[in-house]
Amino acid sequence: MGRASPVRGKWDLADHDRPLATWAIAQGVTMIGKLALVAGAAAIALAGCSSSSGSSGGGSGPGTDRPVAGGGTGGGGAADSGTARGVSITASAAASGAISVSDPSSFTARYETIENDQLRVTFDGGDLDARTLVIDTEGGTVVSGLQPGEDVYLSVLARNHSTAAVLDISNQADQTAVVAAHAGALSTDTPSSGTVTYTGALTGLGFSTVAGTASGDVSISANFDNRTIAGNVSSILIRNDDAPDSTATLGDIAFTGTMATDRATYSGTNVTIGGNAATGLVDGGFYGPGAAETAGSIVAVGQDGGLIGAYIAD
Repeated sequence: MGRASPVRGKWDLADHDRPLATWAIAQGVTMIGKLALVAGAAAIALAGCSSSSGSSGGGSGPGTDRPVAGGGTGGGGAADSGTARGVSITASAAASGAISVSDPSSFTARYETIENDQLRVTFDGGDLDARTLVIDTEGGTVVSGLQPGEDVYLSVLARNHSTAAVLDISNQADQTAVVAAHAGALSTDTPSSGTVTYTGALTGLGFSTVAGTASGDVSISANFDNRTIAGNVSSILIRNDDAPDSTATLGDIAFTGTMATDRATYSGTNVTIGGNAATGLVDGGFYGPGAAETAGSIVAVGQDGGLIGAYIAD
């Protein structure tokens, strides 16, 4: 199944006096939603599972980490239950074409496998707070939990111990909620010292001179001595999937964060785009034995563009 463009038109961040204030559309608006669910990707949307392959987008990290565009899980089953974490935003369009966007927020989501190859996901916090979705992991469809007129878009990255996903739910009133999540088996034996460098890929939705699906390469340095992380998203490409030749780039996104003291997670709000100050939020975790992998979610918005995305690296 092909993917439609999240947004048509050029986004102009002329009014940016507060975090994620107003995005003005210069042309006709199609909100980030209005999209079909990527067939088969739901099987690993919010669950830790083994590595999968895909055929579109993503960066070129050392593992199999391109977005899953269909065909099921690609080997290995989803975990029976667990908790995903991430960041989210909401957006709404006015008749004038201006899009108002909320400040980024954090959330958790509890998922569990139920009968007939279905995955039940309940959100706690963020812009889908208290929403429960039931996903048919075999057919790649949302069985229940959507309101009348809502559409879903999903893009997934997966490796051996972690999964990262971007989920967008939009309605006919041109309102949309976008969540970027990561899940898996959090490491219980992270290093107590030293620095580890991870490389991988990002998938998401973004805008620059065009708006659409976004991909990029990710590099993260984790300093376990002072319990900090420093990351960079490079080679960011934004593609309007309704017009394959319509693409744009975005400056490197740099971010820093601090590791939690009681579990293998980290977060931060210090984000730049192309070396310039930006509004943002990053939430990530270390997964697998010895923190073999890291996965996370990021929102970054600056004067020249921005994105919401999920990344995975080892």
